[in-house]
Amino acid sequence: MEQNKTGKYFKYAIGEIVLVVIGILIALSINNWNEKQLQHSKDFEFLESLKSELVIDTISLSTKIRNYTRLNNELNITLISLDTIVNINGEHYQKIIDELGYMETLTPIGKNLQKNDIALANGTLSRIDQSLNDRFLEYLEITKSNNEIISKLGITLQQVSIQYLTPTIDMQKDTISTNFQTEFNNFRYNRSIRNSLVKSIRYRNIHLTRMKAQLKNANGLIVSIDSLLINSKK
Repeated sequence: MEQNKTGKYFKYAIGEIVLVVIGILIALSINNWNEKQLQHSKDFEFLESLKSELVIDTISLSTKIRNYTRLNNELNITLISLDTIVNINGEHYQKIIDELGYMETLTPIGKNLQKNDIALANGTLSRIDQSLNDRFLEYLEITKSNNEIISKLGITLQQVSIQYLTPTIDMQKDTISTNFQTEFNNFRYNRSIRNSLVKSIRYRNIHLTRMKAQLKNANGLIVSIDSLLINSKK
């Protein structure tokens, strides 16, 4: 102060402070960049996992749609056979018995609906894309609803089978009975069996309609996720 150098020292101190602030800002910027990169990587992994889950759903849905369509076609042929065939051979009789054995087949797709609960609760998907988040939540609700409905329909068909088929038809035979013509005549005029077949086909058609809509939703979600994944690589 005696040498009138106060101003110079103030300038020096301010310069030091500015340098420190700049250093802190640079450090914070690098840290934020690293956090964003880490978050970006986690988001990318989550989207890839979500896509894989949906792809598995589409495979399961497509398989069931194909199998249940085939089964309904064969059960329809069985109904026609009951109306049109008078004299039946052993091979055709065995085929009808085999098809009747699948009448109660009706199950939902296997899916862990709680798999992404934590990520969804933490807002991971809504932060990535709110629209995709809403659509995926809707997809989960549809899947849950479908599974519950189909499970109930499947149980009903099992009860129908036990009530009407089991007392009338021996489904456990390893060989065809020599009295297959008589056995065929006994159940071809059985209205309960006919109604059971019709109910089985109708319930499965309800399931097919729901599964096709679910498959369409799953494919739409996959397309949206693919778009996000492509943009994330740019």
